[in-house]
Amino acid sequence: MSDHWDAQAETFGEAMSAVWSETGTDYVQRAYACVDWITLRMKTWKLNKDLPVLDFGCGIGRLTLLMAELLPMLTFEGVDISPKMIAHAERSRKMAGLENVSFKVGSADEGGTIAGAYSMLVIQHLDRREARLNIESMVARTQPRGRVVFQFVEGAYHEGHDHRYTLDEIHYWASMHGGVVEAMDVDGDYPEWIWTTVVKR
Repeated sequence: MSDHWDAQAETFGEAMSAVWSETGTDYVQRAYACVDWITLRMKTWKLNKDLPVLDFGCGIGRLTLLMAELLPMLTFEGVDISPKMIAHAERSRKMAGLENVSFKVGSADEGGTIAGAYSMLVIQHLDRREARLNIESMVARTQPRGRVVFQFVEGAYHEGHDHRYTLDEIHYWASMHGGVVEAMDVDGDYPEWIWTTVVKR
């Protein structure tokens, strides 16, 4: 899968720069909706400021950098399986001059303890095995009383892949490493989206 995203990294970065210049596009509106949803909640959570917040599947880092700007009291770590995506993200970080964010090649199961984790516009691209692995890994790495939040599309058939996760499956995967689903919210603008918040016991 990393080869697939590496092959798209440069054109994806250019395309996203063009897309983000058009603030009224559906993609940009959806992306900002994700950031708004998460930042509003993160401001109320007592996350450990000495540990990073993981952005799983950060791609070229556009949303990670925005999160770091909006929540300067926290430290963010973006991970993606594509080395070329991460190289693009790191160039953007340097241009932005942000010190509270870092990027590395990897997956959710790699690394130490984190304050919490989130994933935006990613889970619906994963098959059942990958979705389970990465949801469980985010929860496993999160410290007690931290939170993991992600958005998925219930019963999604996406880009030719059958990704029909059930709500029961999400509850089960979240519980494997001491997580409890605190909330499942239907997105106000995109009702096919289910926002899931997991608190680590």
